[in-house]
Amino acid sequence: MKRIVTVLTAVFASAVLSVNVCALGSVDYVVGSDGEEISIPQTHIVADMVRYMGDEGGFLSQPSDLFVDSKDYVFIADTGNNRIVKLDPDCNYVCSYDCGGTLSQPGGVFVTDNGDIYVADTLNERIVHMSADGEYIEEFVKPESDLIDDDQTFQISKIGITSQGYLYTIHGQYFMMIDANNQFKGYVGDNRLGFSLTRLLIRLFASKEQQDKLIKETPTSYSSFDIGPDGLIYATTGEDASTNQIQKINMVGENIFPSNSYGKLYYNKDINRYINPRLVDICVDGDGLIYTVDAYSCNIFVYDQEGNMLAYFAGKGSVKGRFSQPAALDTQSGGNLLVLDEATGYIHIFERTGFMDSITEAVAYYNNGEYSEAEEAWRRVLDTDVNYPVANKGIGDALYKQDKIDEAMEYYRLSESKSGYGAAFSEYQYNFFKEHFGIVVLAAVVICAAVIFTVYRLKKRSDRFVGRYYSGGKTDE
Repeated sequence: MKRIVTVLTAVFASAVLSVNVCALGSVDYVVGSDGEEISIPQTHIVADMVRYMGDEGGFLSQPSDLFVDSKDYVFIADTGNNRIVKLDPDCNYVCSYDCGGTLSQPGGVFVTDNGDIYVADTLNERIVHMSADGEYIEEFVKPESDLIDDDQTFQISKIGITSQGYLYTIHGQYFMMIDANNQFKGYVGDNRLGFSLTRLLIRLFASKEQQDKLIKETPTSYSSFDIGPDGLIYATTGEDASTNQIQKINMVGENIFPSNSYGKLYYNKDINRYINPRLVDICVDGDGLIYTVDAYSCNIFVYDQEGNMLAYFAGKGSVKGRFSQPAALDTQSGGNLLVLDEATGYIHIFERTGFMDSITEAVAYYNNGEYSEAEEAWRRVLDTDVNYPVANKGIGDALYKQDKIDEAMEYYRLSESKSGYGAAFSEYQYNFFKEHFGIVVLAAVVICAAVIFTVYRLKKRSDRFVGRYYSGGKTDE
């Protein structure tokens, strides 16, 4: 009977959610320089959705993390079922790992290039290291250090391992770094408090007792992170942040991603006001494109390495390509984007359209320093959508790198990129001065000589006027 109910449930879910993707519309969006939405051709379409994984795999229960390894196999932290689920590159069920039935609400998973599996065993306050076959190898627990509070828990979720073998996990406003011997190696991160006039005045004029009574501001905590192909940490911050919600942390712990506002303000009907987005996960594909998802709007945002929004799509709903509670996302080598919904337990699979392929090609050329190829690729994007604002800026960036400053300024003007136009104009001024240095110097000498001559003549004339006035004589005027 239980098996019959399970099958009927799967059939019902399939019938309800097999809505044709065309019902979702045929456009995506970007945000223009004035903050307004601009419709663009679709960048991603829903190819499939994983629901029931057969008698052996069953359904996911409150899954919280998803990871795609170097061979495009998919690993899911199936939190409610206390297991790690493995799917093949076509998202068919392969097997599950539960570490001998000892996992307790695992919240994160990471797989190395050699197939080793690391699991954030959240309620057991440990990180489990297993072989590719699921055999237990070792575990990492809360390291001992004077810099770690004794009462601090180790109920971690998101984890990552660098090519050097360092294990990273989120520790509030920072990332905790642990080596292969379970030794604490320090904190990294760049969540600094911005300038606040109120905080400055309190520091200057309030007494120590008054300051102690006030609630101290703390930097926004990190919500998720991914270790990109370049080995750097790409992270998202919590909803308290109004800027720098996406960060790129370098080897010395500094954020080198462009300082800006990311995501999109969300209108909360319950409180009748706009609130900051809550970006809950992030991933970086092989071409350097950055994907992140907002828990409030359920929109997926795509950015390049310059911080330009390339598109946003999806949203809240109960059909294919819409989410109830997005928890994680990752990409496969062929460009497929996988998004995990914690509330429904479904995995939505998106494919890139030809339009997005052209954008990806242009971004990849630019990231690789092939600027003339990037220019041509962006022009092909404009052939599809002449009003796509990022293409004009992309052409401007490519022309700027080729020292075609005059042309770059025109494309920056079309894209309304103030920063790009300002940089190009400064370069234009510098080049003009350098190319016409002799003429500029000669003109400056002539102007200085003319000024000196004019001042001399005026002074001589005024002296003559004053002399005649005091001597009782008359002036020529």
